[in-house]
Amino acid sequence: MTMTAQRRHREMTRVKRGIAAVAAAALSCSVVSVGAVAHAADPGPPPVVGAQTTGDSIFPNVGNGGYDVQHYDLDISYDVGNTITASAKITAKADQPLSEFSLDFEGLDVDSVLVDGQAATSTRVSDVDSTKHKLIITPASPVAGVFTTVVAYSGTPTTHIDPDGTEEGWVETDDGASAVNEPVGAMTWYPSNNVPTDKATFDISVDIPSTLQGDPMAAASNGVLLSKELSPDETRTTWNWRQTQQMATYLSMVSIGKYDIYESDIVLSSGRSIHEWSFIDPEITPAQLATTQTNRALIPQILKWMESRYGPYPGVSAGVVVDVTDLGYALETQDRSYFENRVTRNTLIHEIAHQWFGNNVSPTDWRDIWLNEGPGDYMPRNFNFDTGASTLLPEATYFGFWNSIDADEPEWTVPMARYTDQADMFGFISYTRGGMTLATLRSNLGDDTFFTIMRTWNERYGGGDATTEQFAALAEEISGQDLSTFFTDWAYTPGKPAWPSKWTLGLQGGGAAANVVPGETLTYELTAKNTGRVPTAGALASVDVSDLVDDATLADLPAEISRSGNILTWAVPQTALAATARASFTAKVAADASDVSLAVSTSAASLGGFCGTTCSVTSSVSPQQVTPAPTPTIQGKAMVGSTLVAVSGAWAADVSLAYQWAMNGVDVAGATGATFTPGPSHVGQVVTVTVTGSRPHWLSVAVTSAATAKVVPAQLSPAPTPVINGTAKVGATLTVLPGTWGAGVTLAYTWAADGVPIAGATGKTLTLAPEQAGEAITVSVLGSESMWESVTVTSAATAPVAAAGLGKVPRPLIKGTPKLDRTLRAARGPWLPGMTLSYQWFRDGKAIRDATSAKYTVAKRDQGAKLVVKLTWAKVGYTSKVKTSKAVRVKPKKKLKK
Repeated sequence: MTMTAQRRHREMTRVKRGIAAVAAAALSCSVVSVGAVAHAADPGPPPVVGAQTTGDSIFPNVGNGGYDVQHYDLDISYDVGNTITASAKITAKADQPLSEFSLDFEGLDVDSVLVDGQAATSTRVSDVDSTKHKLIITPASPVAGVFTTVVAYSGTPTTHIDPDGTEEGWVETDDGASAVNEPVGAMTWYPSNNVPTDKATFDISVDIPSTLQGDPMAAASNGVLLSKELSPDETRTTWNWRQTQQMATYLSMVSIGKYDIYESDIVLSSGRSIHEWSFIDPEITPAQLATTQTNRALIPQILKWMESRYGPYPGVSAGVVVDVTDLGYALETQDRSYFENRVTRNTLIHEIAHQWFGNNVSPTDWRDIWLNEGPGDYMPRNFNFDTGASTLLPEATYFGFWNSIDADEPEWTVPMARYTDQADMFGFISYTRGGMTLATLRSNLGDDTFFTIMRTWNERYGGGDATTEQFAALAEEISGQDLSTFFTDWAYTPGKPAWPSKWTLGLQGGGAAANVVPGETLTYELTAKNTGRVPTAGALASVDVSDLVDDATLADLPAEISRSGNILTWAVPQTALAATARASFTAKVAADASDVSLAVSTSAASLGGFCGTTCSVTSSVSPQQVTPAPTPTIQGKAMVGSTLVAVSGAWAADVSLAYQWAMNGVDVAGATGATFTPGPSHVGQVVTVTVTGSRPHWLSVAVTSAATAKVVPAQLSPAPTPVINGTAKVGATLTVLPGTWGAGVTLAYTWAADGVPIAGATGKTLTLAPEQAGEAITVSVLGSESMWESVTVTSAATAPVAAAGLGKVPRPLIKGTPKLDRTLRAARGPWLPGMTLSYQWFRDGKAIRDATSAKYTVAKRDQGAKLVVKLTWAKVGYTSKVKTSKAVRVKPKKKLKK
């Protein structure tokens, strides 16, 4: 907000914990309930009495503790003559049971108080001198959690008089009233927790006469206009407004009067569309109206400009309220600011800036109001310069103010963020000095860092509140600078702070235009041009020579340059406006430097310094060739299994060597040591070795030896003939006796039957299987040693493998009745695994043709004969066995009687 004699604001400490229960999307819906009703507290923590203060340093008797307001639902009926009948439904949350709590409420009559629907008792305390106006409520039962308080009240609202003599709160006008509340005036028209730290959402309904003296009436407020409701007789109209964003009580507003209403839709930079409702008193002069409409048309441009620097617009709508009053100020009421008589360009920019600074991020304590009014004072100058409406930099404007006010003038006697008198809130300290502080901060840190701080301020604390200390901490966090002295001087200490110097740093020299050579002396020149508005004093520049001193030696430094480790510090001498200070130092490149960069960079080590076009230079030293580079030789015999040694010759001590062996000129993979042993595959090829000498930052050199004679093979010996030990018989185990081979030889075995390898038979023993019966067995032994030719030797063959005895088998038994046409069955006894059986039936000792199955049917010719069955047991690799059953006699044929 602004005002003729200058007026209001403060800054942030805690973010609002309560979350708005009314969703922004529900703009066209009825009021949404915020949480369940809390009843008498269950047994638990004992009830407490809510505090009648939040501890604000400027208004210690305004604000209340013990609860956090979530939502205000205000229902106000206004009558001509400046009287109202109203109710305020306040939804709040208590973290512990409250037996008593208070609200800020000045004037008006309390008709009733309900807490959670039950009648509550109340008392009033009023002390104008200490700005203490309390409605103290004792509920029927202690409350905890979410609870509602409904206060019905009526009468003629009081206008609050500030310590500086200005009016705020409910102010009667010729055609109605306007309620503007900074810092504490809200309590004149509704009971509240009247501090910026307890933000809430709002529903504000204002019932007013539809017309006055034949002219239409209107009621402006915050947020979005949900509806206008006519009474049945159309003599009254209720204007229903909803604010879904968190809003401090001092930013709430109602203005009633004969207004012309202007509406439009504004598309923001993000693409989001908001609606404009503007209310303009038709009683202002034509000149005032023309000025107002010209500047009202700037609202979209101002919003988009603000968004580009401070982040998305935090409001839900836009507009202005212009009323004919003599209050002497405008005010940044949330979404649509209040203006007196007309809207001027700079005041409009100022109040819109407050939507970010003050409304979105509100003061935690009123002594931090400069974080509202400082940005509000700064933004018009910034906007006008950026858009070409002014050619004067904001910094130049503020320097003019600073320079024109002597140090002993009263403007400097009150510290900006540590004032104690309420009358000082809206004067020089919060407006001019606040804007001046931002201008010097921007000058100290640069545009990018400054605007990042301001955007992050809104991102981090938007919807809540914060303090000067938090702003300073954020500035240090983002800038990486120690700003304690800056904020001590500008925010906390009485007296005129020094205007900071500003200078542009440069670095030249170092032979950067071309490669330098070892042993060359390089010269570096530092420059600091005063680009500020006062002579430089105490400026420091830091020079990083870490990369330089690796390969060069610094000469003695001049007195103004000191060294700590690899960092040089230049104490810039006091420099007149637009003048340039200079300092230089030299370094000698090492004689053995090769293929290296020599980088030097400088940066400001104190506030106000910025790099110019060149703050770093890099020189480079061309690579030198490694010397000496002797030709290597190879010692040893070029034979399989014989180790060859590379003799590298005499290289410089700090040169590292790498080896690569080759066969017939082709590199051998992995052969990179100082020795090499040829293998059998290298027979017939010549060997060479290449030695590469390397040194950091130097050109490497590779030298190849002369070739050896062709590699000759080595004989693997002795190679004895193996012997098979054991009996060649099915089931027996044979063992190979390999003989005596040389140390280090690895043996492998392959067994064969009649010359055909036996699958899987690769051990020193072989157990003869039945399928090997009749076959001769041999074993081959493969002798192997790394880098030697392998040798295979085969044993003599065994005799053919003899079959094994089958063992005991059961005797068959003939079962069945030996009678004509009866079937006999040969019972074989227990089955032996792996066996095969064959049957043969005999009649009187002669084989019966085709009787070769386990069953036999007695025929006529068998009558009177003896039958037996022979069972042959057979198994591969074993001798067969035959068992004959006992004979059975077939009953003879009966003779016919004659």
